[in-house]
Amino acid sequence: MFHILNTEDGLTATMDSPDQNANGIPTNSVTREGSSLKIVIKSIGGAFDGKIAADLSSIDGTFTQLGNSHLLALKRVKD
Repeated sequence: MFHILNTEDGLTATMDSPDQNANGIPTNSVTREGSSLKIVIKSIGGAFDGKIAADLSSIDGTFTQLGNSHLLALKRVKD
């Protein structure tokens, strides 16, 4: 689960891994170019590369950690 915020300084994010009871993992960078999104999490050797849906409701991509890749579909949830 990613918590992505659009700030005056650009995009920022933290990551939660509910299965591992890990919350608020800081990310190192969040980059968006058009519909492409990349999030880098160096502390866990991970990265997410995805494509944002035209209606902004989801991001489909690949999560890679320590050389292992998994398809990951993110859905927007509002608090």
